[in-house]
Amino acid sequence: TNGPTGSTVSHFAESSGGAQKHSVRDIDFRRGNAGEGRVVIDLSDNSTGIDLRTQGRTIVIDLLQTTLPKNLERRLNVVDFATPVQSIEAFRQGDNTRIVIEPKGQWEHAAYQTDSRFILEVKPVIEDPNKLV
Repeated sequence: TNGPTGSTVSHFAESSGGAQKHSVRDIDFRRGNAGEGRVVIDLSDNSTGIDLRTQGRTIVIDLLQTTLPKNLERRLNVVDFATPVQSIEAFRQGDNTRIVIEPKGQWEHAAYQTDSRFILEVKPVIEDPNKLV
């Protein structure tokens, strides 16, 4: 795919709608074996409502009713990892936490949740030079 078109929102755990507050425990970045960038978000529990969408050239993750500790409110420059991901920015937005991931080049993403850990992988898409455009 040639980057994002339109705006599809993927919902992970549905927010229970109560006044229960969730929180981010940690945000980590790793490089996978295939050169993919892996953003690992540790959450206080596995019932955090998560909305994921592409917006322009970025990937936006909204953690609903989720607080972000001051020490995690920051922008990480991860260019040196040599993945499609250039930066990760985490900030509060009202009652939510927003994480904006900025990839470059051709990429695709996949997200999954295991228990209270939410993982987003951004993989490079290798263009086939023999493909006719």
